[in-house]
This record gives sequence, structure tokens and C-alpha cells, in this order.
Amino acid sequence: MENAFYVIPVTDELFEVFKPRLNRDNVLVTPSEKHITLLFNRISQGRYPNFMFILPIRNIKRAYRLIPEKWRVNPPANIMYELLLSDQATADELMPKFLKLNGNKCIRLCCQSSEISLQSYLDTGKIIWVKQIPEIIESVDINWLRSMRSECENSSVPYYFDINERTSKIPEDLLIKQYPDNRMRAIYDVMNTPIKPKYRTVGFSLKDLMGDA
Repeated sequence: MENAFYVIPVTDELFEVFKPRLNRDNVLVTPSEKHITLLFNRISQGRYPNFMFILPIRNIKRAYRLIPEKWRVNPPANIMYELLLSDQATADELMPKFLKLNGNKCIRLCCQSSEISLQSYLDTGKIIWVKQIPEIIESVDINWLRSMRSECENSSVPYYFDINERTSKIPEDLLIKQYPDNRMRAIYDVMNTPIKPKYRTVGFSLKDLMGDA
């Protein structure tokens, strides 16, 4: 890669109990806590000055256990925690705990099974990005999507809607891909990386990042 600042999702759900998965070479691998600890140590050491890592979270309690203690007080500028939500009950259970995490925070709505309102949480100013990513447009009520878009507008939170446009007919008012550009500019200035951020749609696995470590 050229010396740009990349915003990349980590595809492994680092804070889950790991199950074997196929990597890009179609080989079955199981990430380990040892690799997570090593990755976090390298991030703390500044080994990835041109990466902004998006770290997905489903299990807040396990995330607290695995996050390095010093990150709980002073997290690196180039990490973003991403809470995965699919229904209102889960949102109401996890959001208060998620907001207590120090660091950049975003929300990803996926496999949505009901309408979700996040307005009161977005109004705190602690969420910098909301991504709505249904597997297929037919799997969700269009009104759920529009409602979330409106809540983001009300709170001035960037809203990103992503689906395969070649296989799904998407209403024009939902063709929105906003990014937290102001926050990202500030972060890549801190990281002293000269080229502006680039957002990757394809994420990195632990294997990609750690090699055979």
C-alpha cells in the first residue's frame, strides 16, 4: 500500500469466543487471544501509523476483559470500537455500557429484526458514525432505514448505508455514504500520515495483520 491513512474493519470479531473460519486462502483457522494481545501491543507501540482499526463488538463484558487496561483510560487514536446491533432490546441493553468505553465509537446495524431507535444515545455526542448494512434490501422495512437516517441527521452523526447496488434496488434517498471525515482528519494528523484517509470496504483478518506471528 502507498503511505496513506486507511480506515479498515477487522473482520474477526475479536471479542467473541472464537470459532474456526475460512481465511482468504480457503484454509480453516482459529484466531486466538494470544494473537489479539499481540495485535493490541503492536498498535500501542505505534506499529501501524497508517491504519485506523475498526474493532467489532457484540459482547461488552468480554471486550472489557480483553481490552488492554491502559486503553480503558487512554486508548490509541487509531482504533474505533464498532458495536453490532440487530434489535431494540439489544441496543437498550448494550448501549449504556458501550458509551462508557473510552475511544472512538461507531454503530453497525446488521441482520436487523426490528425497528431500532438510537436517538437518545446519538444525542450524547459519543457516537461518531452509524452504518446500516442489511444483507438484502428485502430483509428490512424501508421505514426502519429512513428512521435511522433521520435520527442521524437530527444528531449530526454521519450515516452510511451499504448494500450491493447491483443486486438490490435502493431508493435514491437512501443512497447515502457519509464518513466521520472531521474526526478522521484529526486522527491522521496525530498519526503524522501525510495522505488523507481512504476507507476500505474489504476488511483485514488477524491472519492478514499478524502473518504467522
